[in-house]
Amino acid sequence: MELDKEQQARLTFLAEAETYFEEIETVLLGQKAADDRLGQINVAMRAAHSVKGTAGMMGFVELSQVAHQLEDSFKILRARRLSVDTSLESLLLQGVDCLRAVRLHHQMQETIDPTWLSTDIQPVFAQLNQYLGDLTPEDEARLLSEDNDENLDVVIFTTSVEDCLEEFQEQLSQLKGDPLRQATVAMAQRMSEFGMMAQLESFVALCSSVQEQCLSAQPELVDAIAHQALKNWRRSHSLVLLGRTERMPDQLKLSATAGAESDAADEAALPELLVPLPEPESELEFLQEPLIPSEAFDHL
Repeated sequence: MELDKEQQARLTFLAEAETYFEEIETVLLGQKAADDRLGQINVAMRAAHSVKGTAGMMGFVELSQVAHQLEDSFKILRARRLSVDTSLESLLLQGVDCLRAVRLHHQMQETIDPTWLSTDIQPVFAQLNQYLGDLTPEDEARLLSEDNDENLDVVIFTTSVEDCLEEFQEQLSQLKGDPLRQATVAMAQRMSEFGMMAQLESFVALCSSVQEQCLSAQPELVDAIAHQALKNWRRSHSLVLLGRTERMPDQLKLSATAGAESDAADEAALPELLVPLPEPESELEFLQEPLIPSEAFDHL
């Protein structure tokens, strides 16, 4: 069956992500001979950041999460000015292999088993964590001080919203009915505060729309609203990472059939809810652009 343009763009991204994987490997294998080791680590960090942001934008959640863990390792190396010895080099290269393994599942359009992630992927990052420790607020502050153009409010927004998304995802799997309504409204309020801090008017408007619709919705619509809110918040978070805030949705919209179909067994069975995106042609053109170069993230 012929793929539509969006599917083709997603598969093209997965293929072109190899460019970033190879860039990271080149940095790691050249560390011992590099004249500017920290500068090269910065290149690897931004390559991982690019994969994280673009994968999140296109809905490859697991690939984005793994790239995020690898990026954090590079952040620690840069902030603490650590050298890469043979053991650490091996672990970081295994981290790149993990990116490839997760990418392959996405290319095959396979559902990624959480058990596989925990047994085949996470042990590598557990070893990296044991070797380097956690990324600390002091590390983040040191990185910020090295870049005068860094917008601290945006950094706080991206990290805080990411934590909230994980929390809300857990709530969606546990709550129904009025408790879910209350949790969604409360989360929208928290999200709105982060949006105001970062001066993201569209995000604040989106959060207000979520609150208003959730409070006034019939009980059978609450689940659909909550799931659509999560999708819109994830998309907005990815767009901020990518520096594409002009594409952020500012309203939450549901299809006319949302109420009738929201009782489906799982999220995959939910109706296709309408997201306020740019005009279709411009959005497809964006999805089909080459991978965004690392330099585009210099403000993050």
